[in-house]
Amino acid sequence: MEVTRQNFKDTLKTVCSAVEEADFLAIDGEFSGISDGPNVSALTNGLDTPEQRYAKLKKHSMDFLLFQFGLCTFKYDQEKSKYIIKPFNFYVFPKPFNRTSPDLKFICQSSSIDFLASQGFDFNKVFCNGIPYLNQDEEVQLREQSEERRNQQANGVGTPSFISPSSKGPAHVPEEHKDFINRVIGKVEALLTNSEKTLDLEPCTGFQRKLIYQTLNWKFSKGLHVETVETEKKERYIQVIKVDDEERKRREQQKREREQEELNDAVGFSRVIHAISKSGKLVVGHNMLLDVMHTIHQFYCPLPEVNPPTWRLIDKNNCHCSFFLQDLQDFKEVTMCVFPRLLDTKLMASTQPFKEMITNTSLAELEKQVKEAPFKSPQVETAEGFHSYDTAQEQLHEAGYDAYITGLCFISMANYLGSFLTPPKAYISAHSKVVEPFFNKLFLMRIIDIPYLNLTGPDLQPKRDHVLFVTFPKEWKTSDLYQLFSAFGNIQVSWLDDTSAFVSLSQTDQVQIAVNTSRYAESYRIQTYAEYIKGKQQDKEKLGQTPKSWGEDGWLKPHYTSASTAATFGYHKYTSGPEPTTSLFEVPEVW
Repeated sequence: MEVTRQNFKDTLKTVCSAVEEADFLAIDGEFSGISDGPNVSALTNGLDTPEQRYAKLKKHSMDFLLFQFGLCTFKYDQEKSKYIIKPFNFYVFPKPFNRTSPDLKFICQSSSIDFLASQGFDFNKVFCNGIPYLNQDEEVQLREQSEERRNQQANGVGTPSFISPSSKGPAHVPEEHKDFINRVIGKVEALLTNSEKTLDLEPCTGFQRKLIYQTLNWKFSKGLHVETVETEKKERYIQVIKVDDEERKRREQQKREREQEELNDAVGFSRVIHAISKSGKLVVGHNMLLDVMHTIHQFYCPLPEVNPPTWRLIDKNNCHCSFFLQDLQDFKEVTMCVFPRLLDTKLMASTQPFKEMITNTSLAELEKQVKEAPFKSPQVETAEGFHSYDTAQEQLHEAGYDAYITGLCFISMANYLGSFLTPPKAYISAHSKVVEPFFNKLFLMRIIDIPYLNLTGPDLQPKRDHVLFVTFPKEWKTSDLYQLFSAFGNIQVSWLDDTSAFVSLSQTDQVQIAVNTSRYAESYRIQTYAEYIKGKQQDKEKLGQTPKSWGEDGWLKPHYTSASTAATFGYHKYTSGPEPTTSLFEVPEVW
């Protein structure tokens, strides 16, 4: 089902119902770009630590826009022995709610736009009809501003969009605006003496509207309702209506209700993410780290900065929760609050027992391979009223379709695990302990010895005894590094920035020799990998940790554990047991 701003309100109830009844959900996102500077190889260094990879993606990817979000819900029908699917394809764009709401800036990467265009992506649907959204902090600020305006109106202060006049004293009108205001007064006096009920004044500036409100508020104490109206061309003018007290109260109530509805509309697509989070359902994606980061960044709160400000989130009771997002651990904690259970099919396909059978783990190739023996394609049926996808047509890079085939891949691999059980099972539920070892581990692309980011525990810490950290002049090139280490045989260079790189030696016993040769060097320095990590840790300790401030309900703990957590900012609580294990296989320490 295609969802744009035009049909979002009518579709939202259907979306929430589909999420609530599903056994699991699959998601996918399309972005306006991937990296604002480094190429993919530089952005995904093979010797990155999880902290470094997260920092790179945060720095170089978050200014792009997630502008198409795919969601496919899967519900197993026991009688039919097949999954009933409901696919959704959302076009998303941050349209400003009003003049005081955030006016988001984002960037595009020409190669990404060109690629999507070649796949038939409809950019007009994004920019003309994209669903707006607000993150939690933006929503709080707008609701507070709305409440403040209502309070000002009650006290006769400020420049409200409407007011029912009462005597507050004469307004000061600057000399250059007196003729304009006198003309307005004359028109209103004529309205009160004729049979007309409504007067539309000519469009004017915000300051002139303020003078009109103040003057009419003083001069005509009863019988009028004054309201600002906006045309389709964004021109604003004032409408004056003759009313009695009962009509005045009714119009004020209608205006308040309209304001609340407009605020809810401004929250927009974020309400879909709230529904997913509240459900606590398993959310499946493919190579989904960027999808998760963008979803949290755009629809909940900005991702951690080095020296971050305080971010405020609200729960369903409007209780403010203030905290500091600082590092990878904070990202893990917030991710687990938003998405209590995640599963990455790229990681699943790269792990035993699938690792030996699946030769290519890209989504398109994975979908083809899990149709063949020893796998079996799942039986699916598209729910009535939803667009039916045909995998033979390969609508790749439409987010809804990619979410759909991601779900199919998960089902095929999960059901294959059922063949190891005694007795074997042809159907494995998304709640089965058989798939629990893959929960909350996100694939880390191109890192040779840390295959995943562990959201519910410490990340793998490989020794990397054969790796050196080298700093050198900016003018150096890869050939200079090869020349420096020419005596040590084959080496592998992994650039960090213009003046540093990791150099992997073929023999561990050569490491200390290389370090010793640099003791008296003036232009470069060589450290062991262990020394490099120790230095990073010391630098972090010197900077200190900014303390977190938590809400009284304790919805988020300083350090997330899998034992329990209060999730999604008061929307949902999910409790998981200890890190699951299974007798079938283990996720290996090093792959």
